[in-house]
Amino acid sequence: MASFSVSPDTLFESEGTLATFNFTLDEAPPPEGVVVTLAGDVAQSFTQFNLFSLGFSGLAGAPVDSSPNMDFSQFDVTIVEQTASINLPIFNDFTAEDPQEVTFSVSSDDVSFEPGENSSVVTFADDPSDLASTPQVSLSASPTNLNEETSDVFTLSFNLSEPITDALLVN
Repeated sequence: MASFSVSPDTLFESEGTLATFNFTLDEAPPPEGVVVTLAGDVAQSFTQFNLFSLGFSGLAGAPVDSSPNMDFSQFDVTIVEQTASINLPIFNDFTAEDPQEVTFSVSSDDVSFEPGENSSVVTFADDPSDLASTPQVSLSASPTNLNEETSDVFTLSFNLSEPITDALLVN
């Protein structure tokens, strides 16, 4: 059996965050190693990383693109030590983008992975501020029925799901 994980699970382009893909086998691999396919669920998943700065240990060599369209969404690695890792820094493309989640999963004909330990979700973001939460706004009115003849007065109340430190524009 084997396990797989990625840490950290949130990567920021502005910080050049280094992602580490970890592989752990419950016993030493055979001398020829075990082949594992590492795949992202988004086309060109690995182009989010600076592939020129790839580092690895416990592998027979660098990962090989095995994606059907040769689009860097899937790599094969040959694990030759009981623990192996791939280190990749996020690539800063200096283009403003919304945060994106990618699920990286592993499969192999040579080794089985523990249930629940064959995938990891990684969030790519330009900057930590991109992940700041936006408070939810609710509106209530009191009373809910107005009578034009009696010149009823009503109150509108805006409620926020969390405190704010700046002004919040509500459309």
